[in-house]
Amino acid sequence: MEKIGILGGSFSPVHNAHLQIAQDCLDKFCLDKIIFLPNANPPHKKLEIFSYEDRVKMLNLAISNEKYFEISNLENDKNKIHYSYNTVNENFKNEDVYFIMGDDEFLDIRSWYNYEKFLQICKIIVFCRNHTLNYIIKKNKDLIEKYNISFVENKKISISSTDIRYRIKNKLSIKYLVPKEVYNYIYDDLNFFDISKIKEDLKKKLKESRYYHCLRVADYCKFLAKIYGVDENKAYICGLLHDCAKNNEQYYLLNKKISSDIIFDKEEKDNKFLWHSLIGAVVSKKIYGVLDDEIFSAIRFHTTAKENMTLLEKILFISDKIEPKRDYPEVNHLRKIVVKDIDLAIIEFLDSNFKYLQSKGQKVHSLSIKAKKYLESMR
Repeated sequence: MEKIGILGGSFSPVHNAHLQIAQDCLDKFCLDKIIFLPNANPPHKKLEIFSYEDRVKMLNLAISNEKYFEISNLENDKNKIHYSYNTVNENFKNEDVYFIMGDDEFLDIRSWYNYEKFLQICKIIVFCRNHTLNYIIKKNKDLIEKYNISFVENKKISISSTDIRYRIKNKLSIKYLVPKEVYNYIYDDLNFFDISKIKEDLKKKLKESRYYHCLRVADYCKFLAKIYGVDENKAYICGLLHDCAKNNEQYYLLNKKISSDIIFDKEEKDNKFLWHSLIGAVVSKKIYGVLDDEIFSAIRFHTTAKENMTLLEKILFISDKIEPKRDYPEVNHLRKIVVKDIDLAIIEFLDSNFKYLQSKGQKVHSLSIKAKKYLESMR
C-alpha cells in the first residue's frame, strides 16, 4: 500500500515553509510522495488577493523540480465547500494516508466536518509552529490518546501566507519568503509590486542625486500622510515614483508601450520641463505596475498642481517642493505651516513660484493658476 502525505490548504500563496514542512514529513515518515491539495473554497478561511488558478500556478512553479511532490485538483470547485473528510474518504481508500496539518488547525479540529470519522480514516501529522507541543497535548489529550496523531516540531519556521499577503498589500518585500519562481510570478505576471524592487530599478535608471531626491520626497509624503490621515503606503509610492521618468523622457517617448498613452496638452508640449510628469505617471503604471488611479493622477500633476486636488495629490505636490534638501528663502516657513494647513502651504508656494517664473520671463501653466484660485476660493 502506497504511503502518501496530503498537505491541504489555500496556499495563498505557497511559501518556503510549506515546502520545508512537506520535505520534513516525507523524510521522517518515509512517505512515497506528498500531494499538495489546494482548496478552491475552504470552509474555515476567507480568501483574498489570489485566485484558485493563480494559487495552483504558483504551486506548480514551486514544486516543478521535486520528484516526490505533486498537486491534486480534487478540491477545485469554487462553488462547493470542500471538506477534508469527504476528499480523503472518496478518493484515497487504497492508500495509507498521512494528513499534514498545522498546530492551529489541530487545535480547532473539533470544528471540522465529521472530524472523528476523519481521524479514523487517516493518520495525522501535526506540524508545530505557533504553539508548544506541551500546550497542544494538554488541549487535545483525548484525541491524541485515541487516534494516530504524530508531531513534527520546528519552531524556526514562522512564515505564514497571511503575513505574506499583509506584506504584499503594504508594499513590503517578500523576497526569501517564497520560492524565486513564485516571487517572480507575483510581481511580474500578477502586477503586484515590491518597494525594494522598485528602488533597485530606480537606482539604476536615475541620476544619483535624483534617486535620493525621490527617497526624501517619499519619506516626506509618508510624514504628511500620517498627519492628514491619508494612506501612508500610497503616499510613499507617489513620492518614490514621482520623478521616475526625469531625464529619461526621450528614452520613454521612443518606447511604444509608453508613448502610446502620452498626449501632451499645448502648454506641456512647449515646455519640456513638464514632460516627466505625464511620462512618469504612465511609466509608473506600465513599467512598475502601479494601477491605482489616484497615484497616477498625483504623479501626473505633481509639477503643476491642478484645481480640486485630492489630499494625496496635495501631499505629493508640496512634498516635492519642500523635502529636506530643498533650499530657497521661503522653504522653512512652508515646512512650518504645511503640518497645520496644507492648502495654505500650497497657495504660498504657488504665489512665490509665480513671481519667480515671471521674473525669469517664463509662463505660468494655466493648471497652476487654476489650482491656486481654487484653493483660495475654498478658504
